[in-house]
Amino acid sequence: MDKSCSLILSAARLLSEKEGALMKGNSLIILHQIIIMFLLMGAGSVLYRLGIIDGNGSAQCSGILTKLVSPCVIINSFQRAFEPELGRTLVWQFLFSLLGFGIMIVLSGLVFREKRFANAPDLRMCTVFTNNGFMAIPLVSAMFGSMGVFLSTVNIAASTILVWTWGVCNLSGGKGKISLSKIFVNPGTIGFCIGLFCFLTPFKLPSIPAEAVSFVADLNTPLAMIVLGCFLAQSGIKACLMDKQLYFLSLTRLVLFPLVLVPVMLSAPVDLTAKVCLMIGFAAPAAVLAAMFAQMHHTDYLYATKIVAHSTLLSAVTMPLVIALFTVLAA
Repeated sequence: MDKSCSLILSAARLLSEKEGALMKGNSLIILHQIIIMFLLMGAGSVLYRLGIIDGNGSAQCSGILTKLVSPCVIINSFQRAFEPELGRTLVWQFLFSLLGFGIMIVLSGLVFREKRFANAPDLRMCTVFTNNGFMAIPLVSAMFGSMGVFLSTVNIAASTILVWTWGVCNLSGGKGKISLSKIFVNPGTIGFCIGLFCFLTPFKLPSIPAEAVSFVADLNTPLAMIVLGCFLAQSGIKACLMDKQLYFLSLTRLVLFPLVLVPVMLSAPVDLTAKVCLMIGFAAPAAVLAAMFAQMHHTDYLYATKIVAHSTLLSAVTMPLVIALFTVLAA
């Protein structure tokens, strides 16, 4: 009896130590990314205050990011040999990514109604779409290597397609229905289809075009952060920290929605690595694209910028906790 109790206590202690090491490692990676993000945002803020970039310049950079750079990120990630088992996992990752975003779209519609919030469309965008590239990719890379990065790009592809369909419809006030042309003829879907074709077939981009696509894809993080810094210069970081509503919005994005998705992602018929990659994408802070699309559609992009910055700061605490909880449950 005493021996059994001793074994149980030892196992519990080992599990606790493993969880602690996992959380500490994830926290350091997230903190590292947050520091880089705010340094790049600071550069963008300085450029705006010096008049090197103005409102029109930041809008043009947003267009380049959403219509060229983002599709190149997806195409670049799919330049690898096809494997049947990996293909099956990819399909499930994509379906459960769409399911996860779909659930958050429904929840955001229930929570952020126009009758209660004047800028409800922007709040929905910021709580549905996540920074599943810049914040999630370094984490999955450290945890699972190149395979984790590849599996996470499916979540990025799903969100890119939805931001160009539901996202555009949401910001336009629902004036137009989501047509087939919006679903299939947009940069996100086109980039995903090209990337998927390259993955499923022997065809791969020749070395020179592939290198060009890779260079454009590398612009994603620095250019996005600089644009966000331009936006933040117009609103101020102090205003972010003093706004009580931002804490509610950030916790909705970082804690409430991810916890709702935990049982859904646990039910995905994929291995542990794929499940954790899915959850990391949904636990990330508000997407930079949410602020950029808000500017493109002339909604409250400055407030959207505050949500992005605020949720990014809080994610240093919430992401390690959510990921550690999910990893233990999934294992």
